[in-house]
Amino acid sequence: SRCATRTMESQVFAAKLVVDERYEEALKALEPCGSERAKSAICDLRACAYLKLEEFRKANDEASRAIAFDKENEAAYYRKGLACFAMDEFEAALVNFQKGQKIVGSPDFRRYAMWIRKCEAEMDDDDDDEEDAAAVPPPCPP
Repeated sequence: SRCATRTMESQVFAAKLVVDERYEEALKALEPCGSERAKSAICDLRACAYLKLEEFRKANDEASRAIAFDKENEAAYYRKGLACFAMDEFEAALVNFQKGQKIVGSPDFRRYAMWIRKCEAEMDDDDDDEEDAAAVPPPCPP
């Protein structure tokens, strides 16, 4: 169909724009059209561009849309994990990295293993901070 051809051409063009670090132009080129899988791929590319622009909330939203269109879009879980991590949402990041890792099917897949360790370390640091805060006695009354 004409829409499917346009979608494929848009994806290829937008991917080239992302490689050329022309992220804003890539976002404009990526208008969802076509099958659910094509829509997912477009949203995933948009998430990638937003990550590069350090617009993490938008990257998270686009990755979520990509996942809504295709629950097996491994890259979208990865990008959602990156966006969540950048926003200090470590538990959400961990969940998404684990889902992506499950789709890949390898617990040793380097990029997931590294980010899962980072999330766990951040969550451990947060727990330590909470314990330290709880250990501080209240101020003496005047």
